[in-house]
Amino acid sequence: MSTIDLIQTLGIITSLIVTIVQMRLYIKGERVSIVTRISERNDALLDEIIDNINAIKRLDKPFDVNKPGYFSDPRVSITYRILNFFDEMYYYYYQGFLAKRTWTLYQLTMKRLLDNIFARTFWEHVRNEYNKEFQGFVDQLMR
Repeated sequence: MSTIDLIQTLGIITSLIVTIVQMRLYIKGERVSIVTRISERNDALLDEIIDNINAIKRLDKPFDVNKPGYFSDPRVSITYRILNFFDEMYYYYYQGFLAKRTWTLYQLTMKRLLDNIFARTFWEHVRNEYNKEFQGFVDQLMR
């Protein structure tokens, strides 16, 4: 093996090591960023729920797509936000950014939401707006 071959081999090995270290640092930074985003989204959602507590109390009444101006119903906005939040958490979990214990808590919360008639009837109306994997997850929770 010549000196040039040895230098090239060491260069390749060094590049691989540096790349691996950079990837690990990136993943660690991405996890921190995701936790921050989850916290911010969670806080905003909780604030909205508190601000619209009367709407939350009316989740026992079904969603009616034939009712004119149903987007003015605060239950629609809140339920959309909750579904979008859980869709994002589902994505993070399956990308490996969310711990199993945390995901289990989110699943229990989602199940409790779907026990309400409004959420169930609303889901049937909007389910096609979500990807197939999330649709399957929600449908399974509703069974």
